[in-house]
Amino acid sequence: MKQILTLIATVTLSLAAHSQLEMNNTKTVAVVKGSYIYNFAKNCQWDESFYETEVFKMAVYGDRDLYNELIDKYDNRPINNQVVEVVWVTDLDMLFDEQIVFLSAVKKNDLILASDIAEENGSLLITDFNGAISLGSIINFVIVENTISFDLNLTQAVTNGINLGNRMNNWANKIVEQ
Repeated sequence: MKQILTLIATVTLSLAAHSQLEMNNTKTVAVVKGSYIYNFAKNCQWDESFYETEVFKMAVYGDRDLYNELIDKYDNRPINNQVVEVVWVTDLDMLFDEQIVFLSAVKKNDLILASDIAEENGSLLITDFNGAISLGSIINFVIVENTISFDLNLTQAVTNGINLGNRMNNWANKIVEQ
């Protein structure tokens, strides 16, 4: 009986540890993506009209962990003469003046519409799923050798009126011009 209880306790602790590792991994991914997004914000150049406001808006659609990370670490932080404001988006109709829009893989069916809105508004559209670059995303997070990196779509950036700059080109895993 004692051996059975020991076995049950061991299995329970192992499952709890495994769940914690997965949770930590999800948190780690959000931390890395959040850091990248903040640095994208600091290194891109937008249309002059974006600099006329005191707020630099970032919208997150579909990734609550990333949203929480951006709120915790970057909300109200300065970028140039603006202050970051992070918003959670539940519908694409809520988008109108955000400099950055992140669309997660769980919302990938909305990519075409999100790309059209981002193009119209001059927003930097960031995604994290296969095929997004060819469908209008400007930056797409990818995993390369167990490391988060990103691909760039320079043509879409120019179409949206965003200058990504040499620094971001140097950081990129792959640059696409289509």
